[in-house]
Amino acid sequence: MITMFLFSLRFSFSGRAIHRMSTSDGQEAFFEGHVHAFRRLGGVPFGKVRYDNLNAAVARVIGLSRLRVETDRWTAFRSH
Repeated sequence: MITMFLFSLRFSFSGRAIHRMSTSDGQEAFFEGHVHAFRRLGGVPFGKVRYDNLNAAVARVIGLSRLRVETDRWTAFRSH
C-alpha cells in the first residue's frame, strides 16, 4: 500500500481547481503543486491567495495570536 498526498488549489470566484497527487507532503511537493497549478491556470492570480492549515510555510506560531513566523523557503517562493 502506498500513501499519497493531495495538493489542491481552488479559486474562490470561478471555482476553477487544480489537484496534484504526490508521495510526499513535504515543502518540495507543496511548492511543486503551486508551480503546476499556476502553469495550468495560466499564471499567478492577481490579489490575495488564502490558505487553510499552511504547515509547509509556517515555522512557528507566536503565542495564542494569529501571527506566524514563515519559513525562509516559503518567503523566497512567495517573493518569486
